[in-house]
Amino acid sequence: MAGFNSDFSGVYGATCTLFATSTGVSASANASGSSVDLSSNVGNIVSAALIVGNAAGTTPTLDVFLQESTDGSNNWTSVTGGAFTQVTTSNQVQFLAFKPTKRYVRSSGTTGGTNPVFE
Repeated sequence: MAGFNSDFSGVYGATCTLFATSTGVSASANASGSSVDLSSNVGNIVSAALIVGNAAGTTPTLDVFLQESTDGSNNWTSVTGGAFTQVTTSNQVQFLAFKPTKRYVRSSGTTGGTNPVFE
């Protein structure tokens, strides 16, 4: 499973999952995760983690990045410093520290390669 997890403060935590399936993700799974309301953390440094188990296929790639919006529905823009390093191999864990400027944050991602599968 490739996932996006986030810890937004010492007071509360939130978890958003992108591409969470028991069979992994493939080229048809390009998607955006659910939005998280960061109303009390706008302007504060928060963290996110990307955890990937097995990667399979011919030259598989997984690109995951964070987006933000003022209303959680429209006008999503990229979070400055919110892109994870492209995943091309199995068993990868990455962390990001970022400072959102808008109330809502979500993860978004794409897969590439021939028959890519990330679990």
